[in-house]
Amino acid sequence: MTTPSLKDSLRTAELLVGPNVEGGTGKKEVDAASVIRARLERAGFSDNERLQPATNYKGRFALACLQCLLSVNQLITLDESEVGAGDLRLLDTLLQVVVFLGVYPLLQPNVGLPIAARTRYTMLLDFEGDVKGTSNDALLFRISDGLASMVCDERNTVVKRFLVTKYLPDVFAALLQSGYSPQNGASDETQENQSGESSYRQPAAKLLSNVFASASSAHSMEALFSLLRSRPAPWFKARCSHLLSQILLRPTGIRTLFECLLQPQSETGSQDTQQLQKVAQVISSVPKQAASVDEYFSIICPQLLLLLKTADNAKIVSTAAAYVTTHLLSKYFDQTRTYLINPILAPLLAYYTEATDLPPTDTPQDLDGNPILSTEPALTTTILLIRRLLTSNTISDPLRRSLHPVIPPLYDIYAFATLTAAHVRQPVQDILLAFFRTEDKTDASAVLWQTIVDVRRGEGSALKRGGEGGVVMIARPPDLPRAVVDVDAFMEFLALVDNDALVGSLFLRLIEHLGTSDVFESAEDEEGDEGENATEKLLITQLTLALMQTYGDRILTSPSQIILFAKNMLLTSDDESVSLGLALLTAVIDARVDDPESDKGMQPVFDELLTILQTFREHPDESVRGMAMELRVLVVTRASGLTAGDGPAAPQSSAETLQTALKDVGDELLPVRAYGMHVIRNLVLARDDLVADRIGDVTDVFLAQLRDDDSFIYLNAIKGLSALTDAYPSLTLHAITTRYTTPTLPLDYRLRIGEALLQTIQRLGTAFAKYAPEILPPVLRTLHDSHPELRGSALGLLGMLAETSPYALIPYIHQLLSYTDSLLTLETDTAPTRRAAVALLVGLVRGFKGDIVSQVGVEGVRRIKGMLGRCEGDADGVVRGHAGVARGDLEAWVRVGVGL
Repeated sequence: MTTPSLKDSLRTAELLVGPNVEGGTGKKEVDAASVIRARLERAGFSDNERLQPATNYKGRFALACLQCLLSVNQLITLDESEVGAGDLRLLDTLLQVVVFLGVYPLLQPNVGLPIAARTRYTMLLDFEGDVKGTSNDALLFRISDGLASMVCDERNTVVKRFLVTKYLPDVFAALLQSGYSPQNGASDETQENQSGESSYRQPAAKLLSNVFASASSAHSMEALFSLLRSRPAPWFKARCSHLLSQILLRPTGIRTLFECLLQPQSETGSQDTQQLQKVAQVISSVPKQAASVDEYFSIICPQLLLLLKTADNAKIVSTAAAYVTTHLLSKYFDQTRTYLINPILAPLLAYYTEATDLPPTDTPQDLDGNPILSTEPALTTTILLIRRLLTSNTISDPLRRSLHPVIPPLYDIYAFATLTAAHVRQPVQDILLAFFRTEDKTDASAVLWQTIVDVRRGEGSALKRGGEGGVVMIARPPDLPRAVVDVDAFMEFLALVDNDALVGSLFLRLIEHLGTSDVFESAEDEEGDEGENATEKLLITQLTLALMQTYGDRILTSPSQIILFAKNMLLTSDDESVSLGLALLTAVIDARVDDPESDKGMQPVFDELLTILQTFREHPDESVRGMAMELRVLVVTRASGLTAGDGPAAPQSSAETLQTALKDVGDELLPVRAYGMHVIRNLVLARDDLVADRIGDVTDVFLAQLRDDDSFIYLNAIKGLSALTDAYPSLTLHAITTRYTTPTLPLDYRLRIGEALLQTIQRLGTAFAKYAPEILPPVLRTLHDSHPELRGSALGLLGMLAETSPYALIPYIHQLLSYTDSLLTLETDTAPTRRAAVALLVGLVRGFKGDIVSQVGVEGVRRIKGMLGRCEGDADGVVRGHAGVARGDLEAWVRVGVGL
């Protein structure tokens, strides 16, 4: 028998699925069957034994199309010079027939995608309601085998491209059912049951493995996610999730996931937080096939580190990697710190390296022969990565905790860069200020203590200026003394931090050490270095006096702090510490003489101080006796002014929290501002009474931050406005929608208002009707705005509304259809606006579903179908794609009886 040529095979394809030339009357199914039998006979397949084991005309037709596809795929050349546009349509139609009639009739419920989305072939639509078939494992496996062989073809033919880009979900669905469905009657360990049907399980599983290995990670991931979105059966969902996990474990699995799930916002180029959360949840779910959590993190963390270092032209990817890193820290702190954070921080952690830890060889050296602990590029990269982690997220407790070890070297680099004008000064300052302004005061003061006072920190390292204006960390030469903290420079740094609570906590640590002389004595016994301890004590004394002079009564404001001071300073045997404590107490209490309200509830504190001061009446030092007597008189005077009935002031936790957050929102550092908005948003979501009382101020805060050009800030502002409309819609919607329609406001600002309204509409859902009078009028007015971007924004809001609460649009439905029709006709050069218009039509079709005729009317449905038909020929691919999907849904829900 002569082997057919490519031309012959394409002619066979035309005879099978080309334009329908047959006539015929009668019932639809009979006509379709007659047409298929005629086409099989005309194409030479009427008695073809290769069409077995199909027992019905639909299965035989699918097998015939599959045989034709296999022949074309085998004969086609890679340059595809013999294939025209019409031939490509024929090949796509062949694939639709194989999928529609050969795969989906044999799939079990909840396996595969909705059938209406899988074909546009007119003749196949006649089978609606008669697609389901009986179980036929042999036929399903044979068709799956044929499709899989084309997917696994080493040549990148047009047939393979069609299969991988459009029909890979269907191939996966068929192979998963053949290989893993519990309904096949045998377990995974049993090759066949009594009827022999389950003998396809192992071959199908092997085919699935081959297809999964042949298709790209991106195509496989998209296909699997599309199958998971179709609410599959539990066993099917488990198998798809298993395959997705395998993709994540590939060398580029994380980047593939980002590219598959993350799409930038069209107006702003920024990333939707909900998308980031979804990606983070997927990555943080440790797959079962991983031997352990540590093994999984050892695979994904190097990928995340590589993505974090991505250049600015892929900012979305690096921002997503930073978001995922923070999420992983919150869920798996130890593993994330070990496999991701510590590699990032390694150049800074070298700060703690001792000379004895250095290998005798293979250590790079500078021009002076000093071993290099961290190179200039490594330090610069690490500093920029830390800043990226802080500025790409709301600063979390685990993230701050992971940075504790590198704050001391960062401060030393900051101080060195300030003196040498190194270019890393600003990013290091940003990191330090963000850390100390947001960290809990107790933890922050502990880190600050280690940074400034701890004599053991960084004694084996030193800093020098790099050749490119940065900083190099070297092993400290023996003749180079350890760097001494500059008190004046440190005070200037504290002024930048602007955190009185942190300063107060640090001050308490200082006076506690000053007042505990045995600390120094034990240190001398242990270290044998009295000079070093004297230097440390001198530094602490200088810092204490500097803080007293600069901050005064702001550093000691609570009774507990004063009690701690009295216990640790006045009860010591060190006269210097006692004198310092008496002077400080005198200054603090005297400075509060004009603030009697602050003394309420302090009577126990004053009583304890009087008892302690009484012991100094016989002190041998006259100056100490005099200071103690003056302080005792001052304390008695203050105590006598307190009434017995005065109790402690009522707690104002919400007010203090809100006030601090409002202060943070005004900070110049982006992470601190975002943190302030995060705190206010939590108060809003908690429906705190204080927020309701100050709803205008809170709304104005988020509206003001919406103007910021940095996406990290305005995206947090959008989330805040969305939370306000969720918690207090009646109090906030008017102020927000008014700005959406104000023409004098900047375009970007109004678009961001639209994003907040979009989130509001999504959450309101069917409850939107209650607030429709507040939202709909300004949105409808914006349809006539002079900016096409705003018209597209308004159409996008209406499209979302059409999906979530379509009946709210019924009074305006015909005006909207007229507007959309005119826009698609006139605005031929504005693709984003046309996309939004088609999205509105998609929303109407999906929102009304089978009820669309009764709500829109027959003429309205015809009008929608006509617009979608025109859009399927649009020059923009997105418009065409959305229109095709909407038209398929419309045809699925609207019956022929309507007259379409």
